[in-house]
Amino acid sequence: MPAPNSTFEAHPLPAEPLKKPRPRASTSTFPHLSFSPSPTGVDTNLLILLHGAGDSAAPFHILATKRLQHILPQTATLTLQGQKRIPWLPPEETACCYWDVVDEVTGMPVEREDPRDFLRRWTGLLDHLVDECGWKPERIHVFGFAHGGSAGLEGAAVWPRERKRRWAERKKEEDEEGSTAASSPPPRLGSLISVSGPLLSLPTFEGGPLATPVLYLSPPKSAATDRHLRELRRAFANVERVALVGGEEGTPRMPSSKAEWDPIMLFWSKLLSQRSTLEMEGEVYQVKPSS
Repeated sequence: MPAPNSTFEAHPLPAEPLKKPRPRASTSTFPHLSFSPSPTGVDTNLLILLHGAGDSAAPFHILATKRLQHILPQTATLTLQGQKRIPWLPPEETACCYWDVVDEVTGMPVEREDPRDFLRRWTGLLDHLVDECGWKPERIHVFGFAHGGSAGLEGAAVWPRERKRRWAERKKEEDEEGSTAASSPPPRLGSLISVSGPLLSLPTFEGGPLATPVLYLSPPKSAATDRHLRELRRAFANVERVALVGGEEGTPRMPSSKAEWDPIMLFWSKLLSQRSTLEMEGEVYQVKPSS
């Protein structure tokens, strides 16, 4: 507690615009994306949705705009369609993925999935959202299903570290404070929800697991589920797990009932931000003890 005779200084905080610019689709990131601003006219949170392998962005855009945006406060949505196509399927089918999951020659699942091209695109997109569109990293939330859940987890594990590394290098070049920048924690995303999509890599981070909160929905307890949770907790410090029974033959499926969506809504309710009228209409100040 400050001493009774302490003095304080009030510093005005930069005003955050009510509406964010529309993200730019790009061949270097994601050529097919669907953005929907918050229906309330206040873009405070951004929810990015990632579909499963062999699907498209369309059903997830409908989920976002017809349901989620009517429940989640001040939330814009961005649905990303995978830039790869599943081979051996008719051209009229929009069957996409974020990296190759089927061998083009044999038509069988690839032995070792390689998300590096996706991660390069993802890093470019998040840099664009933060630097050019004005989104705060801690207000960017990700929801992915199966293959899309794995994509979200891989991206959430890579981008904060890469962002911190580049920032520290830039600070070192500019003012020789790179050592201070290097010791600061990496930025965190607001949250990540993966429905039956495990982490593919086995990251071991200097400085410990990342702070981005994770909700992992997976089939009831099994050896595979236990292994996936151990791997997740190596990468992320705050991991919650909810059981979700699979579909036919145990295949991944989306939550369908209110009871299955309730844990997701509860998770978001603790993490989504909501700006007050004072924040939107008046000046906001940060009060600190005088130095």
